[in-house]
Amino acid sequence: QGLMPRLIIGAVYKHLGETMKLLWTAKLRLNTVHVADVVAAMWHVATTAPAGAIFNLADSADTTQGSVTDMISILFGIKSDYHGQILSNLARLNMKDAVEDANEKHVVPWSEICTATGVTSTPLSPYIDQELLYNNSLCVDGTAICATGFKYSKPGPTLGDFKECVAQYVDMKLFPPGMTVA
Repeated sequence: QGLMPRLIIGAVYKHLGETMKLLWTAKLRLNTVHVADVVAAMWHVATTAPAGAIFNLADSADTTQGSVTDMISILFGIKSDYHGQILSNLARLNMKDAVEDANEKHVVPWSEICTATGVTSTPLSPYIDQELLYNNSLCVDGTAICATGFKYSKPGPTLGDFKECVAQYVDMKLFPPGMTVA
């Protein structure tokens, strides 16, 4: 699902005027890789790498839930916080219900925002899969492909990348305009 649901949820919390609270902590690690690097790596592997070679892709940033959330908070002008270990562990005991509650909280306001701003049809959704909410740091080594001559063009996600992504979706009339402040 990438980072787009997190961006959408940031817009939802702006609309709700509430602090965006996340499970676990800011230290939860997330692997990231820009779509341009994914495409470039696919082409590179298809034309350069040995047949049957398999590579993990991950930029060199030590991206965390906190670094992503901080950028989303700036982009939408919202406050963010974390539930911490105790409440997160309670949610883990019944993650299915916790995910349903979160999705219910986000999906209806997203639909309201879209309707109010004239976004009549969008594939974008704040829906989060249960697997993405567990306390599993996602961290793979994406450097092996570099030994074949591949170079990542994007070292990690930036606020500028998030702004560009949202702006492109606004231009396509798939994301409500006027939600960002940065």
